[in-house]
Amino acid sequence: MSSTPDDADRPALAVTVPGEPGPARAILPALRTLVDSQTPAFHAASAAVGKPVTCKRGCAACCRQIIAVSDVEAHALARLVEAMPAPRRARVEARFADAERRMLEWRPLDRLMPLEPVSDDDFRLRAREHYRLGLACPFLEDESCSIYADRPMVCREYDVVSPPSVCGRLAEGERPVGIVRPPVGEALELLTSTEDPPRRVSMPLTFALRWAVEHPDEGEERLPEDWLRRLAALSVKLVEERRAARQSEPAVEPPAASPSPAADPAPGRLRISVPDEPGPARGILPALRRMVDQNTREVGAAAAARGTPVSCGPGCGACCRQIVPVSDVEARALAELVESFPDGRRARVKARFAEAERRLAAWRPLDELAPLALLPDDTHRRRSIEYYRLGLACPFLEDESCSIHPDRPLICREFDVISHPSVCARMGEGLLPDALVRPMLSDALEFLTSGEEAPRRARLALPLALRWVADNPVGEAPRTGVEWFRRFMALNEATPAGAPRTDGAAPPAPRRHRRRTARPA
Repeated sequence: MSSTPDDADRPALAVTVPGEPGPARAILPALRTLVDSQTPAFHAASAAVGKPVTCKRGCAACCRQIIAVSDVEAHALARLVEAMPAPRRARVEARFADAERRMLEWRPLDRLMPLEPVSDDDFRLRAREHYRLGLACPFLEDESCSIYADRPMVCREYDVVSPPSVCGRLAEGERPVGIVRPPVGEALELLTSTEDPPRRVSMPLTFALRWAVEHPDEGEERLPEDWLRRLAALSVKLVEERRAARQSEPAVEPPAASPSPAADPAPGRLRISVPDEPGPARGILPALRRMVDQNTREVGAAAAARGTPVSCGPGCGACCRQIVPVSDVEARALAELVESFPDGRRARVKARFAEAERRLAAWRPLDELAPLALLPDDTHRRRSIEYYRLGLACPFLEDESCSIHPDRPLICREFDVISHPSVCARMGEGLLPDALVRPMLSDALEFLTSGEEAPRRARLALPLALRWVADNPVGEAPRTGVEWFRRFMALNEATPAGAPRTDGAAPPAPRRHRRRTARPA
């Protein structure tokens, strides 16, 4: 079997397979030999470009992530467990049962089996939520894999090159960087499909035994060499699809980082994708998040070079206790996100939103907060201090960390403090932090869905997002992602830098973005 990965040709290897027709799992021993034989070459190639593999014996961080297996491997794992001596089999089956129970408390079964592919942002959120469960693979014993010789393909293909500290911060939303390899594990998920095009079958490893019981028929039998040829063709097709997807992504130029060209970081090019089909404006949020995140890195590097580094750090939730304004687009996206939570988590988050509404109503009339007008600096400063003294945290703040970090609003991504961290801790005393000069894409987003010739701003306090969506169930008319994105970029060029306004009217003539102090609000 051979195919070409993204960056290098795979080495060839002769393997022995059974001579009789059988189910797809009959080729697993040969595949394991192939994948394992290629691993040293991939490790050496990565080390040669300055990216050595950082995985070490005794680190089981990856064993607490969602380990996706194909139906082929699920049947093989079930047979492996059945072949274990009775005492060991009982212990392993008990761990599987406990893992199933805890997974179903987290998410409904139909969102776990089969396990559908998701966007990068959704993957980050799902991966972080799962890691926070502290749920280890049922085969993990004494921080080692007890079925190492028979472990799934994804475990063999997962070679981390990022620092080991990243794996230790998975619960905080970090995502390790791995080596690019041929997608054998992904091809396995398509191998037994009889549909055209093939349908992916994937599930968390913790549901492998359940899957094998509920799907005892392993499908057609073929000669092993036929299974291998089909797998090779699927692997090649996946690689070609990846290349085509990268080539088809539109390239956009991020906006300049500040009004002073001398202080700007060198602009980079970013490839983003937007939906082809007509839909709501929130369909372009993943693209906008990527734009803001790239600009964050560039602006932060430029600030550090000027001697004014960003002072924000993990565990500081001060900005999460300010008035966080969101657009109507983000309010609908947040409401949709909350509805996707498992029942228990959804109930807890909604309870925090309800409590925030109650406390906000006791502070000010809610119609002052949704919509939320821009205010003169003095009024804004006074209101920010009053709000901070309420001690009212964002409903998504958990353990002083953002529980929806990959999906957080644009304003949260754009707010980079350069004053001393002690200033943030004293906002209730009237001290307000200084923030970096940077493009405020969140400004344009607040005008995006306006149907008026002179667009009007749609802006509200984040704790009122669920209430606002319930009161405004009818959203904007659908457009394609390209149409929404072009409209957004035009609005961004025409959006003012944030001059004090109280009327919510349309932006005047274009001006460059100015320095902002003590916002997100």
